[in-house]
Amino acid sequence: MPRTERTFCSELKRSSSTIQPCLWWKIPDAGFRNYFDIVCCAKRQFIAIEAKISKSKTSIPLIELFRNREHELQALKKVRASGGKTWILINIFNPHKWNYILAMDIAQYELLVSYISPKKSIKLDDHMLTSEILHIYKNKEGLWDLTKLI
Repeated sequence: MPRTERTFCSELKRSSSTIQPCLWWKIPDAGFRNYFDIVCCAKRQFIAIEAKISKSKTSIPLIELFRNREHELQALKKVRASGGKTWILINIFNPHKWNYILAMDIAQYELLVSYISPKKSIKLDDHMLTSEILHIYKNKEGLWDLTKLI
């Protein structure tokens, strides 16, 4: 079965147990233009999360991830300006090779976009991704270690 954002979000929901207590709510995609995918409240923090999948074996199409979805970026900026936390979680997935998350704040995303300009994607082995961006892996129970988001 192909990897989908829905599968990734289901894994994230199961993994929310790694940051208890927390309220975790996946905003249903029912044909609406939602601001982001997930709302989380944990340890007195409001967190807005946008989940993305990248199946490329060599790079992340940063610009393409939000093509015709600029409202999501604007909403994340508003959350951050209002004192909340924002995370863009990009699941880097290559069957039988790797499965990890690159987690970045909206400001880090914008920095990466300006860093790669005029290109539209960034190589997976670029030093900005390997050294400056948070990597999240699954723990021994098969859950994403979301404690790093708090």
